[in-house]
Amino acid sequence: MASQLAGSKVSRTTVAVGEPAAVPQAKVVVTRSGQPYATGRTNAAGKLEFLLPAGPFENEVTSIDGRVALGTLTSGQEEPLMVSLGKPSHVVAAITNSAGQPSPAKVSFSGKEGTKNPDWGPDSGEIAVKNVYYTHTGSFKQVIAPGKYDVIVSYGPEHDAVFTSIEVPLGGDAELKAALKRSVDTTGWISSDFHSHSSPSGDNTSSQLGRVLNLFCEQIDFAPCTEHNRIDTYVPHLRKLGIEGRMATCTGMELTGGLLPVNHQNAFPLLWKPRTQDGGAPVTDTDPVV
Repeated sequence: MASQLAGSKVSRTTVAVGEPAAVPQAKVVVTRSGQPYATGRTNAAGKLEFLLPAGPFENEVTSIDGRVALGTLTSGQEEPLMVSLGKPSHVVAAITNSAGQPSPAKVSFSGKEGTKNPDWGPDSGEIAVKNVYYTHTGSFKQVIAPGKYDVIVSYGPEHDAVFTSIEVPLGGDAELKAALKRSVDTTGWISSDFHSHSSPSGDNTSSQLGRVLNLFCEQIDFAPCTEHNRIDTYVPHLRKLGIEGRMATCTGMELTGGLLPVNHQNAFPLLWKPRTQDGGAPVTDTDPVV
């Protein structure tokens, strides 16, 4: 299919990345005569579409674990360009508590003896972020480059962290098992974070789901939702993760206004009104009492 882009005739071209299984998040760099032309990442189905002018192009495809494939493509080719990256390596984890039951955890991987740290996505993401994996179930299988890693498994300050190492084989799986012992008795107490932000606040790009995962996997028992200048809720994320009964929350906000030159009023619980401006939040005033 041809169309116009900035006055030039272009055609839709698809790159499909597989192992042969689909490879999401693969970075595709398209160059022409050695000069960068376009860059993108594959979707959950391992595909990426470009609008390219007529002619040949070179492409470089890199998975998030570092596998690379080079090739060429032609604008408007009817069939998708199929790219194979070969068999991936994985870490397969099972994290439990001292009773052998699945436990949430924050799992950090650091490469050693020449192995690079993983980079599974931006720090504004969720689940797999940079070299950290947040598991709310205690089990996961994550693609990772072959090599040697130091691993830290933790679940907040009340549990002893587990420090261990793994070696990931080329094209194979490495098993990671850890039992987290609760060594601090906090009977009658809860852990809380009364103020946290994510992208709805407008002052950062953190995923709100990622923020909830971060709080939960650090064993925060109560976390009100306190975004800037809007009443909001974490409940949809807790429901999606199936952990409504494991982390308490309530609607709230941080009202930010003028004076000093800025003041913050952190408050919860507040009545959330869906489908209304800012969730029905009050507006700012130069007088903090107002």
